[in-house]
Amino acid sequence: MAASVTALLQAGARPELIVAATHGLLLPGSRDKLHHPAVCEVLVTDTVARTGGEWPHLRVVSIAPLVAGALRRFLADGSIGDLYRGAERGAEI
Repeated sequence: MAASVTALLQAGARPELIVAATHGLLLPGSRDKLHHPAVCEVLVTDTVARTGGEWPHLRVVSIAPLVAGALRRFLADGSIGDLYRGAERGAEI
């Protein structure tokens, strides 16, 4: 990810980057590597427990509404495909 930030900037990207990952497997040293003036935010889901101190640029998004919606549809013999089509349109789950 850190190398991607450098490559994007060298390719002409604006220095207002948001780094996003589904699973925030933030290994030791990752905070230092992703602490770059061009990185406005690091966005991850809560699928992996977060450890470590305060990090103002890190935003953790809960997947609980997505999982709850899928379970509701599954238990009602509904389609979870509708869940993803709704998420693509920005619908509430």
